[in-house]
Amino acid sequence: MTQNGMHSVYPYLDRNWFDAPAWDHAWWQKQKKRVLLYLHPGKGLVINQVEHSSSQDIKGSIHSSFAKATVKAGKPATISDDWYLIEAVPGQKDVFRAAPQKSAIYQVCRVIEDGIKDRPDIHFLRANIYLNARRYRQAYRMFKKIEQTIPKEDKALFYYYYAKAAFGVGKYGEYLKHLDQAISLDKEAYQSTLVDAYLKVAEQYNQTGQLDKYIEYLVKAVGESPQTASLHLKLGYAYEEDRQYSKAADQWQMVLDLEPDHAKRMELKSLIQKARHQTAESKKTTD
Repeated sequence: MTQNGMHSVYPYLDRNWFDAPAWDHAWWQKQKKRVLLYLHPGKGLVINQVEHSSSQDIKGSIHSSFAKATVKAGKPATISDDWYLIEAVPGQKDVFRAAPQKSAIYQVCRVIEDGIKDRPDIHFLRANIYLNARRYRQAYRMFKKIEQTIPKEDKALFYYYYAKAAFGVGKYGEYLKHLDQAISLDKEAYQSTLVDAYLKVAEQYNQTGQLDKYIEYLVKAVGESPQTASLHLKLGYAYEEDRQYSKAADQWQMVLDLEPDHAKRMELKSLIQKARHQTAESKKTTD
């Protein structure tokens, strides 16, 4: 890793741990934190550090620790020597992100390459390993490929994880579709996840400025859990931003109906009064 095109590499080190003193902290951190970084050693692994000339958050030079191994040849998603090659490093020829022998993904791939019977549970496990490592694109492709091979007793769990992979690649409609499939197969286990799912999708649309879609999925979340005051509060603010003042007032009133002693009750009363007034003024204008 380099920054501003300037870096220097320390002589190869004979230790695999690094002590990072708390000499400064970024603007978004509340306090300094000392860190002890431990890199697991492996066969053929070279551990080193790179010094950066600057950082976007703190002044002065900083250091990045890394581990590097040289392999004879290979391609992503295969084993080369004692390493599982996860993916190619963008912009660098014949350079891969890799996992050591002790990793779960290495062991699973070794079992497959050694000729074990082509079993759905092994491929399901491999897809989950990629999912847990936040390699969403690879996980999504794996889940999609094995969907028709998953036995009935594992379908609910499969669709739950498949949904997570879909969310990770930005396929929000598919995310909710697969979650619905999981719920239909095992309602007791997965029904409770639906509210959070609607909120996650809503927040994604909110971050991209799609207020109409943000409101759409907040409405779905409220419909799934109508007794949750915090959802009505959030939806009220969204309606206010969209200048739907009457609907905003209704949501805020619902908050007070559900929680008369709500921490923001005085603020909400003021907002309700203001929204009712804005609604009345709007009607006068249209009349």
